[in-house]
Amino acid sequence: MVDHSNAGRMLGTRAKMTPVRKMNAAAARSLQAEANRIVDGTFDQRAVKLLIVDLRDVTGRGSAVREIGDFIAHPTIRDRGPTHGVITSVHAEFVAGFRAIRKAALRNPNSWRTAFKVTTRTAFQQADIIESLIRELRLCVANPDELEISVRRQQNDIMICLLCLLQGVEFAVGADGARADLGVIDDGTLALIINLDATADAAMRGALWPIIRSTVPVVPDRFEHGGKLGRFEGAREAVRGEDGALQFRALR
Repeated sequence: MVDHSNAGRMLGTRAKMTPVRKMNAAAARSLQAEANRIVDGTFDQRAVKLLIVDLRDVTGRGSAVREIGDFIAHPTIRDRGPTHGVITSVHAEFVAGFRAIRKAALRNPNSWRTAFKVTTRTAFQQADIIESLIRELRLCVANPDELEISVRRQQNDIMICLLCLLQGVEFAVGADGARADLGVIDDGTLALIINLDATADAAMRGALWPIIRSTVPVVPDRFEHGGKLGRFEGAREAVRGEDGALQFRALR
């Protein structure tokens, strides 16, 4: 673990170490270049994509980094993997709960006043992803301490890039499947969400459920969407503006 009290001193020099994990030379150079962009604070959505793609080939199954790399490599109709397993489980709970409410309502119409509880489970929290990313990067780069400090400091911007990359991933769940989109959840933060549908006695109900939760606050001065709950209208991208700041804007 890095001693963060020495962050300023360590960032002043880019100490070189021999990476622990062996990689193809071209992939190692690419990964180090993108890692250095994180250290320099010049990364964007494209740089994060290249970083994850390079890491995917040397990361074992089951980690958050590998799962996200698989999403990027195969974004259409995900029907396996840890995330699909969680989605399938949550969907089954949602369907069972909805059917129970419908059954009770047939006996007593007032039972519709009973609050329908939506699970607080999610496939990944921001902390899961950031810790996995740091763990994998430390094995593959020549400046692990410096990079870890930079990732922790800029983790919200990294999450914005990752969530933008995962828009449009599709999952085999329910009758028609579900597509992942960016959205704002009840605590006012950015998340990757899908709509889960349930039917019972010809009635249908849907619920937006976060696959990935972040700690990125959705504030009007950065997100034109404001703090309104639900999906964003249209896709978004994370790019650097002329002032060098990471911008979150409608995809052009």
